[in-house]
Amino acid sequence: MQCRDCQRMTNVTHLCLDGVGLAGGVVEFPSAVAELPGVTFLDFYGSHNITSFPPGICARVIRLQTLKMWWCSVKSLPCDFSEMKQLQHLDVRDNPVDNLPVAVSGLTKLQHLALDEHRLTEFIEQTSPHILRNIQTIDNSGTGTSTLPPQLTNLHSLDTSFLCLLWFYYKYFPFPSTSPCSSC
Repeated sequence: MQCRDCQRMTNVTHLCLDGVGLAGGVVEFPSAVAELPGVTFLDFYGSHNITSFPPGICARVIRLQTLKMWWCSVKSLPCDFSEMKQLQHLDVRDNPVDNLPVAVSGLTKLQHLALDEHRLTEFIEQTSPHILRNIQTIDNSGTGTSTLPPQLTNLHSLDTSFLCLLWFYYKYFPFPSTSPCSSC
């Protein structure tokens, strides 16, 4: 994605570049996204070629509230990931991310999280309590698990009506309730 006039695109708030609609998705996380001053929602669902983030991108997308990276190939979140201070919704299912607890350590507004079941217990055990206390929904659907990790009982903000623990295809979070994207 190249963007010559991105700074003039002040009305763009939602950007859906999912792999389903783009025949395999984008090849890499587009650094031009940082030039969109009002972007709050990014969806890269199914973009298998995305393995990393451009250097310094996280400090430049400071208004980002929702990041959907389900079914990409991100191995590690960048060290400046917690610079996205406004991030509330994060979907990293089906990614071999190895540093999630460290990466989200500064995301005090994170409320909704979607990740693989085998990473859920590790995430809860290794993430600081001040981050966990804001978590309202956890989606680990599609994992086949039918039990709650015991650590979830300590998450007092967690709305268990949104816990997704049974196998079914669940492409997106149950939020936001309206989406401007036709594929969302």
